[in-house]
Amino acid sequence: MVEEPSPFVEVEQPPVVESEPRSGDVMQKPEAAGNTRRGPVLGGLILLAMGVIFLLRNLGFDLPVLDNWWALFILIPVVTSFDRAWRAYQRNGQRMTSEVSGTAIGALALTMVMLALLFDLKWAIILPVFLILLGLGALLSAFGASREP
Repeated sequence: MVEEPSPFVEVEQPPVVESEPRSGDVMQKPEAAGNTRRGPVLGGLILLAMGVIFLLRNLGFDLPVLDNWWALFILIPVVTSFDRAWRAYQRNGQRMTSEVSGTAIGALALTMVMLALLFDLKWAIILPVFLILLGLGALLSAFGASREP
């Protein structure tokens, strides 16, 4: 009678050897520890400043605060978007890429919406500015894409 090996016995596997990266491999540089907290810090500072301003106003201090103060909350994604665009610009060797231009144009568009709501600007003027921003974004993407490797 021939004994068959048990299916429950572990077979020893050869050790995994990590190979050196080849010259064609793309290595992502890990972000520095300080850069990963930049977005939450900026958002926290904006919320802190707004809270202090509103508290001082409610305590009776005469501060010039606009009627549409709630539009200032749009600053949080605006600052975050500009930060992402800057980090993408730095990460791509200080080149204008579609990622950089798209993020920056989005931040500019949000800024325009915030300003329009904050200062009660006429949308008849704001909408053509959006078209200009879209055209600018298309041009930046076109010129940035021609220089990408």
